[in-house]
Amino acid sequence: MPKIIERMKKNGEWGEFFPLWLTPFAYNETIAQEWFPLEKKTVIEFGMRWQEQLPGTFGKQTVSWDTISDSIENIDTISEKIFTCITCGKSFKILENEFSFYKKQGIPLPRQCVDCRHYARKKRINPQTLWPRACMKCGTSIQTTYAPERPEKVLCENCYLAAVY
Repeated sequence: MPKIIERMKKNGEWGEFFPLWLTPFAYNETIAQEWFPLEKKTVIEFGMRWQEQLPGTFGKQTVSWDTISDSIENIDTISEKIFTCITCGKSFKILENEFSFYKKQGIPLPRQCVDCRHYARKKRINPQTLWPRACMKCGTSIQTTYAPERPEKVLCENCYLAAVY
């Protein structure tokens, strides 16, 4: 161990965090890409890995969407069926518990894989950016995650508390 420490001190590695190239995952495979998106070029410049073809199973479809009813009321079972995502082409299954939930709620079967559905929901989340806006009631300058062109009415803390209590 002392030899390793001595070598690391000599190379300027001692006390530093692990180098980014040691991570077992490519940057675009992690949640970091969702919250802090980077271009491939930037990722490579930082010394991190980039995965061209993200992992997934393709071409295992056992049923075509053309043969599946749009109304879940007309579907009795989906066990052992493998679907193809209409967005990315990945093969995916719908679990029995998931199917039961959709059936009880009258929700049509999803035509996208879980990842594509997640990314679609993520796009609807407010960005992690603070925008300067004025309170809609008193005009006080405030910061909010709602962009100025958005239709939501935003209030300063005092006006909000007065309206709520």
